[in-house]
Amino acid sequence: MTHNTREVLGEAAYIRRTVEILLDRIGDVERAVSGGENLTAKQEQEMQRANGAWADGIKDQVELATRFADEWCREVLTIVERIR
Repeated sequence: MTHNTREVLGEAAYIRRTVEILLDRIGDVERAVSGGENLTAKQEQEMQRANGAWADGIKDQVELATRFADEWCREVLTIVERIR
């Protein structure tokens, strides 16, 4: 296995672990708000602010990361197909 192949696999493993951490955090949020139907008006406002401040940014970043992953995958597959 070449250095570059090991590097690609290392990057993929790092990104996979980072995504797993992201999914864990999303699960933490889901568990935290489950059963939150009895929030006060102030808590509802705070929840709306927190959600607006963070969720949209996360969605934008995930969509961007997905586009990058698509391009990375497409390029790597093209290179590998030329070898075969």
